[in-house]
Amino acid sequence: MQKKQGFILYGASLLVLPVLAVVCMLLMKVSGFQPGPDFKYFFFAVLMSIAVLILNSLAILTGDFLLDALTGFHEKYNTENLHRKPISFAIRNRDNIRMFYRILFFLGSCLELYGVWFDKAAR
Repeated sequence: MQKKQGFILYGASLLVLPVLAVVCMLLMKVSGFQPGPDFKYFFFAVLMSIAVLILNSLAILTGDFLLDALTGFHEKYNTENLHRKPISFAIRNRDNIRMFYRILFFLGSCLELYGVWFDKAAR
């Protein structure tokens, strides 16, 4: 998947998620279904989990785009200074930098999901 298509896909899915939640709530209201507090909690937790996963993917896609744009710019327009320290470090360790922010985003998502599913105040 190309980066532009990924941004469009994840952006559209972020817009569709609240619409889907409203449609589900309207269907429950029209059908006469009276959800209990546990159902409401799990419904909210599932929607928030999907949103966290979408935002995590969008953040990784943005990080990939920015890293590729940064290193690509210097490789194309700044070839005479590629031996200098910050630029040479970023180009040489591009894969390590990419793995670092992906792990960082993953750990942030784990923390968010922990907060969504194990929050005692929401129950």
